[in-house]
Amino acid sequence: MTLIWQICVGLAGYLALGLLCGRMLYASQRRKLIEKEEHRDPEGDPVEHFEEIEQPSTANASCLGGFLWPIVLPAHALKRVATRTITSSPPPTPQDRQRRSSHLHREIRRLEQDVEVGPPAPPAGESPPLPADVADCGGPYERPGRSRPD
Repeated sequence: MTLIWQICVGLAGYLALGLLCGRMLYASQRRKLIEKEEHRDPEGDPVEHFEEIEQPSTANASCLGGFLWPIVLPAHALKRVATRTITSSPPPTPQDRQRRSSHLHREIRRLEQDVEVGPPAPPAGESPPLPADVADCGGPYERPGRSRPD
């Protein structure tokens, strides 16, 4: 009697995992097909298109894939690991970080010019920096808000 019980439990587990895997495959394919339809025909209803045309074939493929889960799950995991390994980028070098920093600073300056915003104001209690043309001339400089001694 224990052998029959073990076979029933094993079969129930296999079917449960098959249904779970099939459900995950169906949800993944449904999402991909709906996104593709949104890009293909922005005027139509992508969910309605999926339900009318794509749902039967997606359900059949998901059911088949679900019950072949001992093959599908390891193959899917291997594909994901291989994809991440192949497409992962190496850590940035100091030159890459410097190049990225320079690019970000140029972009910040461009955006500030677009919205006509100057550099940030100095903290409270500090005087603003001298403009380059005044700082180099060696002449007197009046700070804003201070009067000249007579």
